[in-house]
Amino acid sequence: MATFTYRLRRIHRWLGLLIGIQFLLWTIGGLYFSWTKLEDIHGDPTRHHHGYFESADALANPQTAVDSLKVRTNLLALTGIELIHILDVPVWRIGYLVLGGQERFALADARSARLRGPVDSLEALAMARRDFLPAAPVASVERITEAGPHSEYRGGALPAWRIAFDHPTGTRVYVSEELGQATHHRNSQWRLFDFLWMLHTMDYEGRDNFNNVLLRAFSIFGLLTILSGFVLFYLTRKRKKSVVAALGLFLLMGLSPALQAQPATLAELQQQAYAANPDLQAAFHQWRAQTERIVQVGALPDPDLMWNWFANPMVRDDPFSQSMFGVMQMLPWGGMRGQMRKGAEADALAAWYRAEDLRLRIGRDVADGWFAIAGMREELRLLREHLDWVRQLDQLLRARLAAGTARQADLVRLELEREELRTRVAVVERDIAGMSAMLKRTLGVPYDHPIAWPDRVPEAARPDTAAGTAHPMVAAMGAMEAGMDAMRRVAGYETRPMVGVGLDAMGPAYVGMLPGDGWALVPKLSLRIPLWGGRARAATREAGARLAAAQAETASAAQELAAMRAAATQRVAAADERLALYRDRLLPRAERLTDLMLADYRAGMADLEEVVMARRMALDYAMGLASARADRNRALTELSYLHPSDIRHAVP
Repeated sequence: MATFTYRLRRIHRWLGLLIGIQFLLWTIGGLYFSWTKLEDIHGDPTRHHHGYFESADALANPQTAVDSLKVRTNLLALTGIELIHILDVPVWRIGYLVLGGQERFALADARSARLRGPVDSLEALAMARRDFLPAAPVASVERITEAGPHSEYRGGALPAWRIAFDHPTGTRVYVSEELGQATHHRNSQWRLFDFLWMLHTMDYEGRDNFNNVLLRAFSIFGLLTILSGFVLFYLTRKRKKSVVAALGLFLLMGLSPALQAQPATLAELQQQAYAANPDLQAAFHQWRAQTERIVQVGALPDPDLMWNWFANPMVRDDPFSQSMFGVMQMLPWGGMRGQMRKGAEADALAAWYRAEDLRLRIGRDVADGWFAIAGMREELRLLREHLDWVRQLDQLLRARLAAGTARQADLVRLELEREELRTRVAVVERDIAGMSAMLKRTLGVPYDHPIAWPDRVPEAARPDTAAGTAHPMVAAMGAMEAGMDAMRRVAGYETRPMVGVGLDAMGPAYVGMLPGDGWALVPKLSLRIPLWGGRARAATREAGARLAAAQAETASAAQELAAMRAAATQRVAAADERLALYRDRLLPRAERLTDLMLADYRAGMADLEEVVMARRMALDYAMGLASARADRNRALTELSYLHPSDIRHAVP
């Protein structure tokens, strides 16, 4: 089975390499097809769609034109007669078959039924100008008589006129001479679409054949790749449940620095951090390393293979017969390996919960930074609004200066206010840049990676503090305590004997006293008894001390969590009081005071300084409200970390 799995892996790998590039091209083409509007590819936004045309001219019988056509051509049969308009002139378009079965078209004036010639260059240029909406200059006019399989006019009626416009869309309009109308609009988006469609269909000869052999072959190869992947998954599924659980968890995290689309919400930012944070990846690999120890400590000691050579002076012609080969398997005292395995499992479980605690802390840090940046951006918005208000007040002040009802000193006062505001804006912008750089490090992205931060502080959800789930920090300490207890028991086993069983193969001349001339198989039993035990007793005392330390650390972690929960609860309560103070009492009154002072200033009943101070008071209260809302959200984030509801448990 191992050989079959190995061969299947090689087949799967080479199939993946063979079709990987084509899968990438299919994906790129699919992205372009799904993200680009078909109307833009067809050029509909720049195309004039003609409506119905009303003509007061009497129309002649098209049979007259058909009779004239029979005289001039080898007409076999008619395929259709259609009334069209060429530059507002009604025209009969007559389709007919000639010798050889080829379909041709003729044009006749619908008012007189006289045959006319095909569309010339001037008519084609005028028709193209009418069919293309933007008033763009014409770059070239060219008559084409053939179109290859890769031409953008392939399959079109020939001959035709190609009119290229000097426009950002790179549009070319094709007017058929015989059909008397603009049949194709080709722009840059259509050409890219056509190229990607060729890669999609894998028709490198004509671009439009969706049933070519190459496409069918790669479709079969792709199916084989997927099926071989399913078979490999089935063959390798018998792994430890802990690994499967870890893969399920960290598959959600991604464990890849590849960046997704720019996250716009807090949840998406947290998922980005779970996927790319290097500290979390290191914690995961530490857990994986601990799980590998479980297999090591649970296995028996490797058997010893021995070779001895006895210099038998009685035998000189056969040195090989003087050899002895033996194998010995030592068996630890019963229960020792089980305790060692329990200790390794406890250590792995502690590593898991440490990684889980780190994941929760990273989510908390992302939320804390996100709310902090949102608060600073709201403060920045308030400062800019105040700066706009100062500019408006400056206009009012200059009008009063012109009327002689204001002082020049007021103009200097406003200039000082503007300078202070500009400095505060610059300081807040730098604080935001510094905070975002630190937060991007937590997200695992470069410091210059663009992320759209919120402009206002959103409301954070209050966590369920009544949840009884144990925190990963305490769970990790408890697992460490169990591991220390197992190691203490293992140290006690070190003073007990070990039994070994083995088998020796002795040559006929190994000692010269064996009966017969052949090799002898001799079973043996070994017993190893420690003589002093000082090292084992010291290890037992060490493990006991470590167990006591782990118990004390568990108690300390529980007390620390309780203190942190109490502090975060008080922070939320303090932020709620500040919110109520600013939102319900201070800010509405300050805004009302600002309006009253501004009205008094316009009426000449208040000084400019009083107006500015009232406005600054309202600004300070508004910024205090934004800061209180951000602090409340950050405290709620701390409570969410301390009362986690999404702990992922695993038993390695």
